[in-house]
Amino acid sequence: MTLLLIVAYLLTVFLRLGLVWLNLRHRALHAGRVPPELGAAYDQATLRASLAYARDRERLELVRIAVTAVIVLAWLFGGGLSAYDDWTRRMSSSAVPQAILFFVGLQLAVSLLELGWDAIATFLVEQRHGFNKTTAGLFLQDALKSAFIGALLVAVVAAGGMALFEWTPSWYWLWFWGFAAAFSIILILIAPIVIEPLFIKTSPLADQELAHEVQQLAQKASVRVSAVLQSDASRRTAHSNAYFTGIGPVKRVVLFDTLLERLEPREVLAVLAHELGHTRLKHVPRRLYATALVALVALFAASRVLDQASLFSALGLGQASVSARVVLVGFVGSIVGFLATPLSTYLSRRQEWQADRFAAKLTQHPEDLSSALVKLARDNRADPNPHPATSAFYDSHPRVHQRVAALRSTR
Repeated sequence: MTLLLIVAYLLTVFLRLGLVWLNLRHRALHAGRVPPELGAAYDQATLRASLAYARDRERLELVRIAVTAVIVLAWLFGGGLSAYDDWTRRMSSSAVPQAILFFVGLQLAVSLLELGWDAIATFLVEQRHGFNKTTAGLFLQDALKSAFIGALLVAVVAAGGMALFEWTPSWYWLWFWGFAAAFSIILILIAPIVIEPLFIKTSPLADQELAHEVQQLAQKASVRVSAVLQSDASRRTAHSNAYFTGIGPVKRVVLFDTLLERLEPREVLAVLAHELGHTRLKHVPRRLYATALVALVALFAASRVLDQASLFSALGLGQASVSARVVLVGFVGSIVGFLATPLSTYLSRRQEWQADRFAAKLTQHPEDLSSALVKLARDNRADPNPHPATSAFYDSHPRVHQRVAALRSTR
């Protein structure tokens, strides 16, 4: 059984590595090819810079995938999980405190590992290509805040999950599903007010005329927006973006200051029209419903596996705690989840197409969104010609030139 799990996981690792290698190879063979929809924006200097940025990111990704795989396998099947499980049980004989200690400690270890990769990506790759604007102090502050918030959230979920397991052993999976769903909705509601301000500073949009036009556009789309804000993204990055945040009464539009500097007002409105499309077409609640349904099925399946003592005995973990068993079940779930990635990204791309069409209809000027997309792709140094297989597997958005071609054909 152990060998089977290791082989299954290694297959996903090789698939990840293969998809990255495909992109690197494809780029080497077609380095000078730019789709005609992007040709005017990608001169030779921009193209070389974009390809170099993508290459450096993917080389780092190859190393990250390989090193992470070694760490995961060594910890899970090399005795690390058993030793850690034994240590947390020695620290506390009560199930709930033990679960909190187990998962918070694990979360902090993962955060530390990710901190290393993020530091390399930020201060080597992003810095080399002119995108990083953060300082070491600000980077560390963000990391500490993220670790603290993550530990707090994990502690709440671990305590709630173990308490429900102790309270109702037969139906804990259903009760935990309800608890997790409610907790997620609460987080979505409070995150824009409590969590986001810890990382970004927002202020009312300085351009009052643009703010008024945004509100008019939202009214035209029949979407209630509580605030139109701009963020200090330029303190950390040169990348541009805009997004909607919150649900219900706390829907807010947040614009990166870098985006406001680079796009014309009409292009900013077109980008926001796309985001309004996601809200008006109820993409967010549909994703929440789909996620909740998948979680319900996954929790039911996980509960059946957790009850199979013989399975964990075959893995050499017959005396493992519930927390350790959850980690192993989650490990199996991550393999299944990765294989389901193409379906998830396909559904996401379909919603992006719908939001593009909505924006074109709402503004009556599809060329504004297409020009904004081209500028964002150029300024963010997006790869103009990724391998189709890698794009189909990973990309949550359609390729930019496809979106531009569709918008230009809109009448």
